[in-house]
Amino acid sequence: INIMRKLVLSLVTMLSLGANAQSFNVKGGFNVSTLSNTKAKARVGVNLGVSYEVPITDKFSIQPELLLNMKGHGAEEIERKQLVDEYRIDYRFGGLRRVQVWKPYKATEPGRTMLYLSLPVVAKYEFVKNFKGEAGLEPSLLLGKSNASEKSFDLGLVFGAGYNINEKFSVGVRYTLGLVGVYDFGEYGKMAGVKNPKNRNFSIGVSYKLK
Repeated sequence: INIMRKLVLSLVTMLSLGANAQSFNVKGGFNVSTLSNTKAKARVGVNLGVSYEVPITDKFSIQPELLLNMKGHGAEEIERKQLVDEYRIDYRFGGLRRVQVWKPYKATEPGRTMLYLSLPVVAKYEFVKNFKGEAGLEPSLLLGKSNASEKSFDLGLVFGAGYNINEKFSVGVRYTLGLVGVYDFGEYGKMAGVKNPKNRNFSIGVSYKLK
Protein backbone atom coordinates (compact mmCIF):
# COMPACT_ATOMS: atom_id res chain seq x y z
CA ILE A 1 0.00 0.00 0.00
CA ASN A 2 2.80 2.44 0.88
CA ILE A 3 4.63 1.69 -2.36
CA MET A 4 1.45 2.18 -4.39
CA ARG A 5 0.86 5.51 -2.63
CA LYS A 6 4.40 6.59 -3.52
CA LEU A 7 3.84 5.47 -7.10
CA VAL A 8 0.67 7.56 -7.42
CA LEU A 9 2.23 10.62 -5.77
CA SER A 10 5.33 10.35 -7.97
CA LEU A 11 3.21 10.06 -11.09
CA VAL A 12 1.04 13.06 -10.15
CA THR A 13 4.15 15.14 -9.39
CA MET A 14 5.75 14.13 -12.69
CA LEU A 15 2.64 15.05 -14.68
CA SER A 16 2.17 18.40 -12.94
CA LEU A 17 5.80 19.40 -13.45
CA GLY A 18 5.77 18.09 -17.00
CA ALA A 19 2.83 20.31 -17.87
CA ASN A 20 5.14 23.34 -17.67
CA ALA A 21 8.22 21.66 -19.10
CA GLN A 22 9.55 22.38 -22.58
CA SER A 23 9.80 18.70 -23.53
CA PHE A 24 7.40 16.10 -22.10
CA ASN A 25 8.01 12.56 -23.37
CA VAL A 26 6.86 8.97 -23.16
CA LYS A 27 9.59 6.35 -23.43
CA GLY A 28 10.13 2.62 -23.45
CA GLY A 29 12.70 0.00 -24.29
CA PHE A 30 14.53 -3.16 -23.32
CA ASN A 31 16.83 -3.97 -20.39
CA VAL A 32 19.64 -6.51 -20.21
CA SER A 33 20.41 -6.94 -16.52
CA THR A 34 22.53 -9.05 -14.19
CA LEU A 35 24.28 -8.78 -10.78
CA SER A 36 27.84 -7.92 -9.77
CA ASN A 37 30.01 -10.36 -7.78
CA THR A 38 28.20 -13.28 -9.39
CA LYS A 39 28.34 -15.53 -12.43
CA ALA A 40 24.63 -15.09 -13.04
CA LYS A 41 23.44 -15.07 -16.63
CA ALA A 42 21.81 -11.95 -18.02
CA ARG A 43 18.04 -11.48 -18.07
CA VAL A 44 16.07 -9.46 -20.64
CA GLY A 45 13.34 -7.13 -19.37
CA VAL A 46 11.52 -3.95 -20.37
CA ASN A 47 11.23 -0.37 -19.17
CA LEU A 48 8.34 2.03 -19.68
CA GLY A 49 7.62 5.51 -18.39
CA VAL A 50 7.62 9.27 -18.86
CA SER A 51 10.23 12.02 -18.72
CA TYR A 52 10.49 15.76 -19.09
CA GLU A 53 13.49 17.83 -20.09
CA VAL A 54 14.16 21.20 -18.46
CA PRO A 55 16.64 23.35 -20.41
CA ILE A 56 19.26 25.24 -18.38
CA THR A 57 21.27 26.60 -21.32
CA ASP A 58 21.25 26.01 -25.08
CA LYS A 59 23.42 22.91 -24.57
CA PHE A 60 22.71 21.78 -21.01
CA SER A 61 19.47 20.39 -19.51
CA ILE A 62 18.14 18.36 -16.57
CA GLN A 63 15.77 15.42 -17.17
CA PRO A 64 13.76 13.75 -14.36
CA GLU A 65 12.01 10.49 -15.26
CA LEU A 66 9.48 8.03 -13.86
CA LEU A 67 9.97 4.44 -15.05
CA LEU A 68 8.66 0.96 -14.44
CA ASN A 69 11.95 -0.90 -14.67
CA MET A 70 12.23 -4.68 -15.00
CA LYS A 71 15.62 -5.94 -13.82
CA GLY A 72 16.96 -9.17 -12.31
CA HIS A 73 19.25 -11.99 -13.38
CA GLY A 74 19.32 -15.42 -14.95
CA ALA A 75 20.31 -18.71 -13.34
CA GLU A 76 23.67 -18.97 -11.56
CA GLU A 77 25.99 -21.70 -10.35
CA ILE A 78 26.97 -20.64 -6.83
CA GLU A 79 29.55 -21.65 -4.24
CA ARG A 80 28.57 -21.16 -0.62
CA LYS A 81 29.49 -22.37 2.86
CA GLN A 82 27.22 -24.14 5.32
CA LEU A 83 27.51 -25.42 8.87
CA VAL A 84 27.73 -29.23 9.02
CA ASP A 85 28.29 -31.69 11.85
CA GLU A 86 31.53 -33.68 11.96
CA TYR A 87 32.59 -36.39 14.41
CA ARG A 88 36.20 -36.43 15.46
CA ILE A 89 38.15 -38.79 17.72
CA ASP A 90 38.77 -37.23 21.09
CA TYR A 91 41.69 -39.08 22.68
CA ARG A 92 41.28 -37.26 25.97
CA PHE A 93 37.90 -38.89 26.59
CA GLY A 94 38.35 -42.04 24.52
CA GLY A 95 35.41 -41.43 22.18
CA LEU A 96 33.93 -39.29 19.44
CA ARG A 97 33.21 -35.59 19.74
CA ARG A 98 30.73 -33.72 17.54
CA VAL A 99 31.88 -30.36 16.13
CA GLN A 100 30.33 -27.92 13.66
CA VAL A 101 32.46 -26.70 10.76
CA TRP A 102 31.87 -24.53 7.69
CA LYS A 103 31.97 -26.58 4.50
CA PRO A 104 31.81 -25.32 0.88
CA TYR A 105 29.07 -26.56 -1.42
CA LYS A 106 27.78 -25.85 -4.92
CA ALA A 107 24.20 -25.20 -5.98
CA THR A 108 22.15 -23.64 -8.77
CA GLU A 109 20.42 -20.38 -7.91
CA PRO A 110 17.33 -19.83 -10.12
CA GLY A 111 16.88 -16.64 -12.10
CA ARG A 112 14.76 -13.82 -10.74
CA THR A 113 12.82 -10.85 -12.14
CA MET A 114 12.69 -7.71 -9.99
CA LEU A 115 10.26 -4.91 -10.90
CA TYR A 116 11.30 -1.43 -9.75
CA LEU A 117 9.71 1.99 -9.77
CA SER A 118 12.70 4.10 -10.82
CA LEU A 119 13.06 7.88 -10.58
CA PRO A 120 16.21 8.75 -12.56
CA VAL A 121 17.45 12.33 -12.70
CA VAL A 122 20.08 12.91 -15.39
CA ALA A 123 22.06 15.90 -16.60
CA LYS A 124 22.22 16.06 -20.41
CA TYR A 125 24.72 17.91 -22.61
CA GLU A 126 24.55 18.33 -26.40
CA PHE A 127 28.06 17.69 -27.71
CA VAL A 128 27.07 17.98 -31.37
CA LYS A 129 23.73 18.77 -33.00
CA ASN A 130 21.06 16.20 -31.99
CA PHE A 131 23.55 14.07 -30.00
CA LYS A 132 23.53 14.28 -26.18
CA GLY A 133 25.49 12.58 -23.44
CA GLU A 134 23.93 12.08 -20.01
CA ALA A 135 24.84 11.15 -16.44
CA GLY A 136 22.97 11.08 -13.16
CA LEU A 137 21.45 9.04 -10.35
CA GLU A 138 18.65 6.45 -10.39
CA PRO A 139 16.89 5.79 -7.04
CA SER A 140 14.38 2.92 -7.22
CA LEU A 141 11.72 1.22 -5.11
CA LEU A 142 11.18 -2.54 -5.41
CA LEU A 143 7.52 -3.31 -6.21
CA GLY A 144 6.94 -6.53 -4.29
CA LYS A 145 9.42 -8.96 -2.73
CA SER A 146 9.84 -12.61 -3.61
CA ASN A 147 11.73 -13.19 -0.32
CA ALA A 148 12.53 -11.29 2.87
CA SER A 149 16.21 -10.75 2.01
CA GLU A 150 15.48 -8.43 -0.94
CA LYS A 151 15.99 -4.73 -0.21
CA SER A 152 13.17 -2.32 -1.00
CA PHE A 153 15.51 0.52 -2.05
CA ASP A 154 18.11 0.60 -4.80
CA LEU A 155 20.40 3.36 -6.06
CA GLY A 156 22.38 3.43 -9.28
CA LEU A 157 24.78 5.66 -11.20
CA VAL A 158 23.58 6.36 -14.76
CA PHE A 159 25.66 6.91 -17.91
CA GLY A 160 24.21 7.17 -21.39
CA ALA A 161 23.78 8.89 -24.73
CA GLY A 162 20.90 9.77 -27.02
CA TYR A 163 20.25 10.92 -30.57
CA ASN A 164 17.29 12.95 -31.85
CA ILE A 165 16.05 11.32 -35.06
CA ASN A 166 13.59 14.15 -35.69
CA GLU A 167 11.47 16.61 -33.70
CA LYS A 168 9.39 13.81 -32.15
CA PHE A 169 11.50 10.65 -31.94
CA SER A 170 14.83 9.96 -30.25
CA VAL A 171 16.79 6.82 -29.41
CA GLY A 172 19.14 6.23 -26.50
CA VAL A 173 21.35 3.79 -24.67
CA ARG A 174 22.06 3.76 -20.96
CA TYR A 175 24.12 1.83 -18.42
CA THR A 176 23.14 1.82 -14.75
CA LEU A 177 25.79 0.86 -12.20
CA GLY A 178 24.21 -0.21 -8.90
CA LEU A 179 25.75 1.39 -5.81
CA VAL A 180 24.02 -0.59 -3.01
CA GLY A 181 23.55 -4.29 -2.40
CA VAL A 182 20.35 -5.89 -3.68
CA TYR A 183 19.96 -8.22 -0.67
CA ASP A 184 20.33 -8.15 3.10
CA PHE A 185 21.72 -11.53 4.19
CA GLY A 186 22.52 -10.46 7.76
CA GLU A 187 25.31 -11.87 9.91
CA TYR A 188 24.79 -15.44 8.69
CA GLY A 189 25.45 -14.30 5.12
CA LYS A 190 28.72 -12.68 6.13
CA MET A 191 29.87 -15.83 7.94
CA ALA A 192 28.86 -17.99 4.96
CA GLY A 193 30.99 -15.88 2.63
CA VAL A 194 28.15 -14.38 0.61
CA LYS A 195 29.09 -11.21 -1.28
CA ASN A 196 26.17 -8.82 -1.60
CA PRO A 197 25.64 -8.27 -5.35
CA LYS A 198 24.59 -4.99 -6.98
CA ASN A 199 22.39 -4.38 -10.00
CA ARG A 200 24.01 -3.97 -13.40
CA ASN A 201 21.70 -2.90 -16.21
CA PHE A 202 22.11 -1.94 -19.87
CA SER A 203 19.09 -0.45 -21.62
CA ILE A 204 18.18 0.70 -25.10
CA GLY A 205 15.00 2.57 -25.88
CA VAL A 206 12.91 5.03 -27.86
CA SER A 207 11.41 8.30 -26.66
CA TYR A 208 8.44 10.15 -28.19
CA LYS A 209 7.95 13.88 -27.56
CA LEU A 210 4.38 14.81 -26.69
CA LYS A 211 5.01 18.57 -26.46
